[in-house]
Amino acid sequence: MTEFVYCRQVTLLPTFWPAQPVELPHDADALHLSTLYYALSPREHSGFDDHRLEASMADIGRWRTASSRLVQDLARIDWRSRRWRGANPRMAARWDACRRFAEAAGDLSERLSERHRSQYEHQERAAAALRRMAMIAAVHGAPVWRFHRHFCQDPSLGRQASIMDLAIDALDPCDHQVDGEVELSFDQLNAAFERVRAGDPYVEVGWSSQTSRALGEWSGAADVRHAWQQLTGFEFPEPEPRPQPPRSTGKASYSPPITDYGITTF
Repeated sequence: MTEFVYCRQVTLLPTFWPAQPVELPHDADALHLSTLYYALSPREHSGFDDHRLEASMADIGRWRTASSRLVQDLARIDWRSRRWRGANPRMAARWDACRRFAEAAGDLSERLSERHRSQYEHQERAAAALRRMAMIAAVHGAPVWRFHRHFCQDPSLGRQASIMDLAIDALDPCDHQVDGEVELSFDQLNAAFERVRAGDPYVEVGWSSQTSRALGEWSGAADVRHAWQQLTGFEFPEPEPRPQPPRSTGKASYSPPITDYGITTF
């Protein structure tokens, strides 16, 4: 069974200490105290800055036992350190207490940190998607589109085939000279397509990666062609079917035998 536990970040330096230079132990970076958490007991009320984590009852019990010991140790150190001179002895004592806690319940901080990273990445992806959707909405009809042509060898044509790649520069910047046009509106882009298709009936149309992604997020359509049609009211016609390469006649060619001396014999 699992349940939820609330956790709070460990404060290495009490807020009531006077501001003075503090020397950290030489291995302070190894424990990553900035991401060290302890588990609250069921009797403690969670606050706004506390973090909730789902875990097994066995793990939660272990974490709470170690956390209770940590809280007691830190309170004892703070009480005793009133007679100590300087902050460094207090810091070292609190450090040792936190290190013992990390040895007993360090996986709590690791799991919370991983959960925070996952949440941050999810939020970043969502924010990026919203920015892309806003970009599509903002550029509606504006001259921000470009296209360039990719070329690749196509055996069925016996020559190079081309793909007309469409993009918004702000989403898919191109830092090199390309065969195409820039700063086009929808109408200009569609007119450019018709000119290219007139010279090459087999040319295909595609969208650069981030532009394609933004179109799909904006429209909710799985097919970027449908998204483009929703945005512009224009649908790119399919290219003409490419000619099939010539088939083999199936007849085996005859080669006369060769002797060991390189003389053809019949």
